[in-house]
Amino acid sequence: MVTTRSQAITTKLRERLIEGYYEPHAHLNEVDLAAELGTSRTPVRAALNYLASEGLVVYRPNAGFIVRAITPAYIAGVYEVRSSLEGLASRLAAEIGLSDAEREALDRNVAETDAVIATGREELADELRSLNNDFHRLIIEASGNEHLSETLRRTRNLPGVDKVKNEVFDFHFIARAQEDHHYLLRAIKRGQGARAEALSQEHVHRGAQRLLEFFRERGCEPIPDKANNGKALIA
Repeated sequence: MVTTRSQAITTKLRERLIEGYYEPHAHLNEVDLAAELGTSRTPVRAALNYLASEGLVVYRPNAGFIVRAITPAYIAGVYEVRSSLEGLASRLAAEIGLSDAEREALDRNVAETDAVIATGREELADELRSLNNDFHRLIIEASGNEHLSETLRRTRNLPGVDKVKNEVFDFHFIARAQEDHHYLLRAIKRGQGARAEALSQEHVHRGAQRLLEFFRERGCEPIPDKANNGKALIA
């Protein structure tokens, strides 16, 4: 049974992991975390088990919970899943058809994003990233499949990646990606399910390529999983 306390701890630890608060391979000691968070080991253990199910930490027998190391191979795998699921969401949204409210929300999002891009003000990158996230969320919600939203949320939670997203997905990258949003929304409005799916998958794939390029440009190589006989963490 998940308690309110364990939910709060799960949220706290998830935020830390995504922000890169803990180093890759760091051991998350239940006793230390319980003392730091002012609670017992039980809700901490429940939180760590849940985070392991999300892929943010890894449980190793005789070692406990360890922060997952994110490698290029792992990123590629996650984005492959995300591409398929977002493609499915786009196809479903096109086949079901947008409600008036959904159409209005997406039109407004695209118009607001265009307006921010037109300013050319790079300091508005945070606002642009927020609008970009909202666009994807609106399409997922328009799919009518509540399971997609939860599953896709997990593919967005990559330990330590959040702290570099501002560099990876900067003003200019999102501005270029906005053209994809125009094409995708048009396909959804026209009920072109197969085209919407293909456009969405290609759009997500470009994001993955940009993220992988970022790490490669900085000489990042797959980090061996010290608790897994030196093999890279891929699964």
